[in-house]
Amino acid sequence: MQYNPNQNTNYSRFMQFEQNKNKPVQQLAKLATTVSSRCVNIDSRDRDRGLYPNSNKFQVQVNPDGSFEGAGLFTNFKNVKSIRIVEAILPAVAQTEAYIALVVPELHDTMVGTNDVLKKSFAILIPERTDAPGNFVHCKTKDMCNCFKKFDPPLANIRRFTFEFYGSDGILTDFGTDTSAPTAPDKTMQVMLILEIQTEDPNRTALNSRAVY
Repeated sequence: MQYNPNQNTNYSRFMQFEQNKNKPVQQLAKLATTVSSRCVNIDSRDRDRGLYPNSNKFQVQVNPDGSFEGAGLFTNFKNVKSIRIVEAILPAVAQTEAYIALVVPELHDTMVGTNDVLKKSFAILIPERTDAPGNFVHCKTKDMCNCFKKFDPPLANIRRFTFEFYGSDGILTDFGTDTSAPTAPDKTMQVMLILEIQTEDPNRTALNSRAVY
């Protein structure tokens, strides 16, 4: 194939064709995808407080139908490569625990542990210690090996997350019973999670790089 400047041909696409025409299929498969990152914010006050009166356990649905009541993420997560916790903010009572084991049943087999709760945990959250605690406590996650899950091959899609917070005694922590709607949620009993979700998306430019002009 030769580039003809007199034809209506995009030079960059021509160069992609030249670069990719002799590459093996496995390399082309990698070229045909790009990785994108989404920041996902989870606030326990949006949960169905009638079904989950305590924020120590609640569920978030992904793209729920119109009849769903509770916390929902109205988007799609397809071809998921990894999920990790960027930030975790828990009620101040969590500071009395040596650690909080976050279990997400949909994200099992993340780590190995010496008891059942640790074995099925998605992350271990270490509450930051302070001499003057307020209503909330931040949990350390930066650079920790136990706050993410990778999928190889990528996970086709995610439909829900169930968040369960266990103390070091293996029992669900007691963040306090929150009242159900229409009573306003008690802000001192809420959980905030910030997740980063990486997905693989088709790279249209790479997919078209072998087009014949």
